[in-house]
Amino acid sequence: MSIWLIGAGYMAQEYAKVLNELAPEYEVIGRGEKSALNFESNIKHKVRKGGLTNALEISKSPDQAIVAVGVEDLSDIAIELVHSGVKRILLEKPAGLNKKEVKDVREVAASYGVDIMVAYNRRFYTSTKVIKELIGKDGGATSCIFEFTEWSQVIEPLIMAPGVKESWFLANSTHVADLAFHICGFPKEFTARQKGSLSWHPSSARFCGSGVTEQDVLFSYHADWNAPGR
Repeated sequence: MSIWLIGAGYMAQEYAKVLNELAPEYEVIGRGEKSALNFESNIKHKVRKGGLTNALEISKSPDQAIVAVGVEDLSDIAIELVHSGVKRILLEKPAGLNKKEVKDVREVAASYGVDIMVAYNRRFYTSTKVIKELIGKDGGATSCIFEFTEWSQVIEPLIMAPGVKESWFLANSTHVADLAFHICGFPKEFTARQKGSLSWHPSSARFCGSGVTEQDVLFSYHADWNAPGR
């Protein structure tokens, strides 16, 4: 089956390392000259430049695609692939820049009968498999506490598209929340509070909340992006 890897940045290079071992006959669709040259130098695999739209105009759409572009472009690329006829897509998290974009991807995929998997890969760590087995042997989870403090001093100077850092919980921290709820069940009710602000995340800087999941597991969470983390 034909596979396209959309993107040539850091995450695309990480996917390419796996593809080189498992399915080396893939195509890479890139946009920028700089990222394409860097990809080719590091991965030793040619990049087709010019972006996805140009590639679809001159080539048949692939059977499968991996989307590893910036958060700001995830939903648009995924929807374009669906419209082109691709039936199976691995989409980098979190599938869009906001709730509307994620919802749009879901609705388009459903209407076209396309399988889209969002890459919350921590669900598939061996450590996750082991802890789920241990929890099962122990009779099931009863409570859960998780923390998602980010490295503010590292994130602040990063140059990203408008809106990405302002949506950082969705763009990055949901890795942690997804893993917690994957293990203990999706929340059926919860309360949330936030305080403070940061130059790169003005809506809030400190977070806490609690609730109960569909498995009747009590949970709570905390994060302080003013603190150093770890």
